[in-house]
Amino acid sequence: MAARMVTPALALAVLACSGKPPATDGPCQPRLLPAGALAVVKPLVKLRIEQHRDEFGDGGRWKGASPRSPEVERRLEALLENRTPDGDVALAYLLGIYMGEHPGEEMVCEAVNRGVRMVPFLRAARDCRSATGLEPLPTILVLDDVLYDDALRELALGHRCEYED
Repeated sequence: MAARMVTPALALAVLACSGKPPATDGPCQPRLLPAGALAVVKPLVKLRIEQHRDEFGDGGRWKGASPRSPEVERRLEALLENRTPDGDVALAYLLGIYMGEHPGEEMVCEAVNRGVRMVPFLRAARDCRSATGLEPLPTILVLDDVLYDDALRELALGHRCEYED
């Protein structure tokens, strides 16, 4: 992909928009993801939960690779290639789900490469996680804000990245 030139003014605007919002009047009120994004996210997250249960026993002990792993990878790759508005929302949501170390890096990279259009989706997902109907999610699969913050910082700096797809 060809890199776009990011002006200092644009970078500053993105950075200003990427910070956490001021405290609100109340706690986050999660809403169901939009239907198109939900159709992508929910089956993938459900499969990821099952994959994790296959791979780890009580106490977090590794049991072995899940037979679901190839399908999780296939669906994640399809999401990374889905550059529609629903794909953008789905990608932003998934930055809060532990999909693995390497997949996390790929998701951040893809969000950055999609450009500043991702900023509002990333901020919204970071600041108030949408619902999928699978809640409560296993806490081991729920990430803090680090991937959102990484993507927002890279966007503010006008960076691009490459990953193996």
